[in-house]
Amino acid sequence: MFKMFKIEPVEPKREPPITRLVMTARFRPRGLAGLENLISLDFQQNLLIGPAIPTSVTRLSTLVSYRVSNNQLGETIPTEISRLRNLKELWAGENNISGSIPSNIGDLRNLKTVFINDND
Repeated sequence: MFKMFKIEPVEPKREPPITRLVMTARFRPRGLAGLENLISLDFQQNLLIGPAIPTSVTRLSTLVSYRVSNNQLGETIPTEISRLRNLKELWAGENNISGSIPSNIGDLRNLKTVFINDND
């Protein structure tokens, strides 16, 4: 005697979108395209080199938290930072950032926490 089984199609499992990325190695933030749902980038206490806020980061319109403190990042804070309309916290202290803070950072109405201490 045979037993009958009904075979049901199985939906592929969908992983949730990446919303938080933490790096603990050297990283140059290129290729962040495709992470349009990203809300938090945490690169604190690494040996990162390059610009503190690269153009690729300023294109992440959903970004709420950006943390790059205690690295070796430099250059100036770009005026394109004003694209980050959802940004609530910016932690970029203890790096090599130079220059003045762009005045349009005041356009970021959600920005509540800013740490840019101990830079050049």
